[in-house]
Amino acid sequence: MTFITPLRLYKDLDLNFLAHPDTHDVTKTVDVNAIKQSVMLLINTYFGERLFHPENGSAIPRILFEPIDPITTEVLKRSIEQVLQNHEPRVSLDMLEVTPNEDDNSYYIYIQVNIVGVPDPVTFSFTLQRVR
Repeated sequence: MTFITPLRLYKDLDLNFLAHPDTHDVTKTVDVNAIKQSVMLLINTYFGERLFHPENGSAIPRILFEPIDPITTEVLKRSIEQVLQNHEPRVSLDMLEVTPNEDDNSYYIYIQVNIVGVPDPVTFSFTLQRVR
């Protein structure tokens, strides 16, 4: 009889920097949550913001200050596609929906990706809003 143990594919620090209750060390995020965190960081990082890796990031935070119209929505969608393609090799994009919300000056983002080593597609959504 063989037992299959769950394999932790991806690990990263939890950016909430909460202390683990037993070890009092910084907690970590694993697997799908680590990928989601990485995608969110890439989308919200300006070019040049990461020391020693100025090529990581996107123009997305700057796009959020443009007027909300169909052209900006399409530019935002293509920028998200490009940042995932260029900087996140662990995922392949299946579906991306960008819905503008003019009343709130924000965009609702819905992403479905395939993660290397994970059999089922993963979906997540979030709101992008400009921050001063």
